[in-house]
Amino acid sequence: MHCTPNTQKLLLILLTALSGTLQAEQLVVGNGQTLVIGPEQAELKLESLRLEDGARIQFAPEVLSWRVRADETWIGEGVRIEGNGANGAPGESGPQQLAETDPCQQGERGIKGVDGNDGKTGVNLYLELGLVHFHSLGIFSSGGTGGAGGQGGRGGEGGPAVDCHAGSGGDGGRGGDGGHGGYGGEIRINYWSADQKTYIPVSNFGPGIQIENFGGRPGARGPGGRGGAGGAGGWSKRGSGKSIARNDGEPGRDGVPGESGRQGNNGKFLVQPLATAP
Repeated sequence: MHCTPNTQKLLLILLTALSGTLQAEQLVVGNGQTLVIGPEQAELKLESLRLEDGARIQFAPEVLSWRVRADETWIGEGVRIEGNGANGAPGESGPQQLAETDPCQQGERGIKGVDGNDGKTGVNLYLELGLVHFHSLGIFSSGGTGGAGGQGGRGGEGGPAVDCHAGSGGDGGRGGDGGHGGYGGEIRINYWSADQKTYIPVSNFGPGIQIENFGGRPGARGPGGRGGAGGAGGWSKRGSGKSIARNDGEPGRDGVPGESGRQGNNGKFLVQPLATAP
């Protein structure tokens, strides 16, 4: 189990492993405390779950889903379950300096920027809760933002004029594509009133439940690389001894930008009241 240093009122009592599911008498997260769920707690079967005012549940990066069944559940004010997907890493830029070009040669084209990584999917949450107290719960499981594409590499410089025309600079490299936004997590809550009087209020104001499982934003496209400079001109002598001027080479064109990533899909959610415990 992972927890922050100030998680002093966190209790997980009589923990046993049963067919890949951890079974315990009770899980308590105290006022304002944070519990970080690791892979070993990805599936829990509890007699009692108590999340006190301001309690937070977060997840280690390798946790993709969390399944919990609790026969008696007490949820205080301002409780949060935070499972947003991580943002994608940005792509690296292509090399900005290429090797010096031989005389009279055209500059090398710049190398394409690296594509950004996709944002991660929000944590999927599957909760079966018998309620004995409920005030307010926020669930946040949106997809991560895609990483920005890297800038294209700079084009190589054209070779200098040496008894020839100077070489043109290479075109800049294409920018990397932005990563796609991550998918919103799937949220499914089945609950029943364990005391026959506690229910989840259906309201966007005050006590109740708030769910945000939007698709992640797309990553920005990477800009194209700068074109390389043309080679330096000079003077060449003909056999007659007459000197003629050689113009500088033309500069390369700037590279085109990459493509933007795609918006991630919103997650689905269901909050289902049950007449009795399943």
